[in-house]
Amino acid sequence: SATMESNSNMSMIITGLKGIPNLSERGILLQNEVLEYYYCALVLKDNNATTSSFQELKNWFGFYFIFLFFKNCVIVQGVAQRSKRGVASSAIADNATQLLLVLVAMINELLRSNPIPSKKQSKL
Repeated sequence: SATMESNSNMSMIITGLKGIPNLSERGILLQNEVLEYYYCALVLKDNNATTSSFQELKNWFGFYFIFLFFKNCVIVQGVAQRSKRGVASSAIADNATQLLLVLVAMINELLRSNPIPSKKQSKL
């Protein structure tokens, strides 16, 4: 359908770092390295950081990443509404509605690949 084709084209815009060679040579950390740095910062901040483990941090990464996408959806929705009222700050703001659909699809994929741990499994 036209919507699916539009979503597919729009998702090509959101490729992130996919396909960029030699990330470490460019100083770009991999996901696990970012989590390690973050965990080390937690341990340094709180010398008694035994309430959560590095594994728990990894388990909850999907939740926080999805929350970031949710925040972006709220921003995109605001852009779309301003465009609809005719007070958009960009000539391409009309595309925001299509972007919102792509972000929601990406959230669904993140939920499938990074399920949120049950409360029983977490000490957080």
